[in-house]
Amino acid sequence: IPVLSDKTMVAWATVSDRAQRGGSLLTVQEDEWFDAIVLGEGVPERWMAGSDFFRRTQAVEGQASCVSETAAPTELVQLAVVYAGRQITLYRNGQVYGSYEVGAPQRFEDYSLLLGLRYLGAMGAIGFYHGNIEEARLYDVALTPEQIAALHVDQPAMPAPTTPICLSSGSSLLSSSSYIRPSATQGET
Repeated sequence: IPVLSDKTMVAWATVSDRAQRGGSLLTVQEDEWFDAIVLGEGVPERWMAGSDFFRRTQAVEGQASCVSETAAPTELVQLAVVYAGRQITLYRNGQVYGSYEVGAPQRFEDYSLLLGLRYLGAMGAIGFYHGNIEEARLYDVALTPEQIAALHVDQPAMPAPTTPICLSSGSSLLSSSSYIRPSATQGET
């Protein structure tokens, strides 16, 4: 599996419960370190780049300035988080949602991917996502704003994702989560 420092995580999902607190669409985790696409953990109805002990997460004040999630329960929303050196940028439906700088990025070497779960480790399973995840992708590069805007669910992309995770139409991760090793074949959980 490729070593990750700069990376992009992308997911398309519905939001069944906008008031959920801390559910993750996609998480990259190695031991107790993780980066994730999270809804409502710091500020209700706001997306954030979640991380272990908030080390790479935007301060609550910055999250509060982001727009509240308004998607209807059946509306598909694209979320992306781009990690480029110390800069982290969130996108919602191809548009910048928030951007900030961190003290130091996290390097991931022997990691797993979690779908619909923020964390799985010594403290148990934390942060179940309430909604349907249609597709998720992990890229081992920081995509540009133009590349993010050009991404579409069920469509090939350039560059190709390091790890594409395609779920059958209507798959639900409402009450369960998936654990994926990046070396696994597509669709294997």
